[in-house]
Amino acid sequence: MEQTRNRTEIVEFECPHCHVRVKADRDKRGRKGFCPRCNYIIRIPRD
Repeated sequence: MEQTRNRTEIVEFECPHCHVRVKADRDKRGRKGFCPRCNYIIRIPRD
């Protein structure tokens, strides 16, 4: 069974280092991750 994502399940933000738009699952808010472009460690915003 395939699950579809609606826009409320994704948070978009900008990498503070290279300024690329990053998308992450909303359940990852507040956690650290890596920018897919520059590999900079970023914190996924809570809002």
